Amino acid sequence: MTANAPGSAQQGQPRPWISALVLSSIGALLSCPLQAAPQRGGKKGAQTKQLARYESFGAVGDGKTDDQEAIIRTHEYANRHGIPVRANDKASYYIGGGSKSAVIQTNTNFGKAKFIIDDRKLKNHRAQVFVVKSKLAPISIKSISKLARGQAKLDLRLPGPCLVHVTNSHVRRYIRYGLNANQGAVQTDLFLVDSKGNIDPQTPIIWDFDMVSKITAQLINEPKLRIEGGRFTTIANAGEAKNQYYARGIGIYRCNVVV
Repeated sequence: MTANAPGSAQQGQPRPWISALVLSSIGALLSCPLQAAPQRGGKKGAQTKQLARYESFGAVGDGKTDDQEAIIRTHEYANRHGIPVRANDKASYYIGGGSKSAVIQTNTNFGKAKFIIDDRKLKNHRAQVFVVKSKLAPISIKSISKLARGQAKLDLRLPGPCLVHVTNSHVRRYIRYGLNANQGAVQTDLFLVDSKGNIDPQTPIIWDFDMVSKITAQLINEPKLRIEGGRFTTIANAGEAKNQYYARGIGIYRCNVVV
């Protein structure tokens, strides 16, 4: 993550909770009741009553066959039925350069399985292999036009505790002067509020917002979503170096995630 990016910890303010929203990592399990998944060219009997498995949707797990589509289908099914996903401990899942991401919305346990991520022929270097998303839509807030640094309360009511995301597109913040300077990004902040609008003192507002371009509130997801296990190997690309950042891990865009 780029140092001093807008919305990151500033002036000594630690923000460990942000990792629950925007980290990229690996691992998870917990069981919920479910139905058996359909066989789609995979091994019969691979699906249990409580778990969705990659082999049930066509994954081979031999470290050579591209299992990316099977992994995507497995998580699509698990998300629809609200059940956890469990990888085969003995499998080596090869993931090629496809541009689609597997969306995780249920507990996932990669166990002792190996995942080989081949970046040599990528179609999109910003396409995460896995993306953790909330099922809850963000709440658009129209009643707030200004915010002050250190402000303790918002004048609003919310359905529950939320993560608030605010921007001012008329102000830009920059990572540094000199070498590796960038074009800046719009002023952004993230902070936690309760249902009555009280701002968590552990996540204070760090900028003055003389105007608010956009402000949304994302309900804190319950229960926790857990991701665990897995051994991941990346085969790096050999393309021309263009100072591009590669996003080929797990992108997390959901509150209350344990990795």
